[in-house]
Amino acid sequence: MCDVGQLDENGHFDEWTTTRAWNWQEGARLQWVGARHSVALNDLYDGRVHCRFLDVDRGTEQIFPVGVHTVSHSGDLATTVDYDRIAAYSRAYSYEKCEPSRSADAGAHGLLHLDSGEREALYHPEASRFADGLDYVSHTTFSPDDRRIAFFHNCLRRGLRINRLLVLDRVSGSVVRLTRGNWVSHYCWCGNDTLLAFDEDEAGQRRFRIHQLGAEAPVAIEHGELLEDGHPSSAHGGRWIVLDTYPDGFMIQRLKLMDLQSVQMRTLLELRVPYRYRYEERCDFHPRWNRRGTHVCFDSAHDSERSLCVLDVSAIVGREDGRSDSVESDEWSGSAA
Repeated sequence: MCDVGQLDENGHFDEWTTTRAWNWQEGARLQWVGARHSVALNDLYDGRVHCRFLDVDRGTEQIFPVGVHTVSHSGDLATTVDYDRIAAYSRAYSYEKCEPSRSADAGAHGLLHLDSGEREALYHPEASRFADGLDYVSHTTFSPDDRRIAFFHNCLRRGLRINRLLVLDRVSGSVVRLTRGNWVSHYCWCGNDTLLAFDEDEAGQRRFRIHQLGAEAPVAIEHGELLEDGHPSSAHGGRWIVLDTYPDGFMIQRLKLMDLQSVQMRTLLELRVPYRYRYEERCDFHPRWNRRGTHVCFDSAHDSERSLCVLDVSAIVGREDGRSDSVESDEWSGSAA
């Protein structure tokens, strides 16, 4: 059981509810819904994932019989994924009491209209298979204008996951493949038609690359400090990218900030985490921006317990208003984990 609520600047926690659906990597998918003082989160009822839509001010609640992944910037829509199918691949991105599903109609990706509860099918991986194995959708995010949805089409084959980054246009209905290889780990939106992703090309080289919709090929970023994987999150129209690193051999994790215009990188901090925070119970930073793009929130276990940390970066990036374009929530937004 996990407590759900709001933490103020003085460290006071106002508990709203509890949930049985959470994991170390993506929590309960707790997110602000648009500009309202409302949140969406997942919970379990009779072993099935449901979305709970809470109006914090009014104290009202709606329950939808489907698990949500990402809420749109407008707060009208939320992507849905099949957590039972994901559980067949990894509990790290599903929930403990989900029943792993291998049925032929599982793994679908859709939309939930939060005001009406209406559901809309978007993409079924079984109909677009690129390898023999278990197909499912994960890591969904909306473009800043909510027109497009990026996501992973994953295939689990002989215990190995291969995947591709796709973008679905809600207006035209088209689906475009961005990555050229069969592996991608993390990405974020840097504009309405631009994404930054750490992926593998046809030659097997893994780099951060800028993917522009309609471009002939992505552009690899060859900066020496960007040759390792991490969780990127963008602000100020995609100019500023905050990202983390995985623990090195000394269990040191780093938080970095890059100016995408000049491709200049700086290390914001280095923290050593206890050795027990590894594997499924690791504590990635998962950095995300506030709405103004002046502060970065991140998770850390450097004090021997999981904590939420906030870092003021306004002196570096300036104080002009700018919304974050890699969204997992509306107040604090993040990358696709």
